[in-house]
Amino acid sequence: MEESRYAAHSQPNHEGAGGGPRVGVGGAEPANAHARGLRRPSPAGVRRRFADVPPVAPLDGPGDMASPGPEEDRKALVNPSTAPSSTSHGQPLRSTRPHRTVITIPGWSIRKVVCMADAVVIPGGRFGPGAPLLMYAGDVAEQRGATVHRYSWSQEFPKPDEPEIESWVGGEIGPLIDTVGGRPLLIGKSLGTNAATIAAKRNLPAVWLTPLLTLPWVDGALGRATAPFLLVGGTADKVWDGGIARRLSPYVLEVEGADHGMYVPGPLTESVAVLSRVVAAVDEFLDAIGWPS
Repeated sequence: MEESRYAAHSQPNHEGAGGGPRVGVGGAEPANAHARGLRRPSPAGVRRRFADVPPVAPLDGPGDMASPGPEEDRKALVNPSTAPSSTSHGQPLRSTRPHRTVITIPGWSIRKVVCMADAVVIPGGRFGPGAPLLMYAGDVAEQRGATVHRYSWSQEFPKPDEPEIESWVGGEIGPLIDTVGGRPLLIGKSLGTNAATIAAKRNLPAVWLTPLLTLPWVDGALGRATAPFLLVGGTADKVWDGGIARRLSPYVLEVEGADHGMYVPGPLTESVAVLSRVVAAVDEFLDAIGWPS
């Protein structure tokens, strides 16, 4: 059976670490949260597993109030529509959707400007962004109202254990992050965790699945990060080091016996259960940092 352990300690070099308590899992929702559509309700009684960390900085300013409109307009008007969000074979599709959406509820005398969130999914070396771990992690962000951009490598990558791979990954994924704009959540696996350098430079929150912690440039980039990130790995993975992971982040899911694909010995249902644990860890991490803001 898999065993999961969450590190719950503060770390001063992470954004907001050591801050005061905040409303999180099982707590009260912020006012008008459901009207904004930013947060799904948290189940009552769910236990917090992470240290209290204030949310990441919001992408935009607060909303505003306006006078009521016609009585027949008693519904939310969302403008504009969302452009395609998928990306394939290294060709990002530029979205024309701005990072602010106006929701007007005239009958309720409310006009709210909502900050839109984005997530960028960065694949590993063997499988694309539709592999189960990445697919479900991206789905967690999507269920929170984010637009998810799933990237596929445009060409063969160099040797993954050579320092050149860091700049190669940056050259591949950087243009998409530029196109998305703002401060998207990065979700990467294995080879894709070389994007930790970009996350550190741009202060981006991240979910790193089976990160290459034994590569010095990945370890170094994670050590320079100022935004919070979740690390997920298994004790049977040669590139995972639980001690390094807990040194780098207060948000860690380590699964006993899991390999680089997060498979564990025994019936396949045991590995499916690990996938469920990873999904829960991503959800709890985003709750803990208050994403999206």
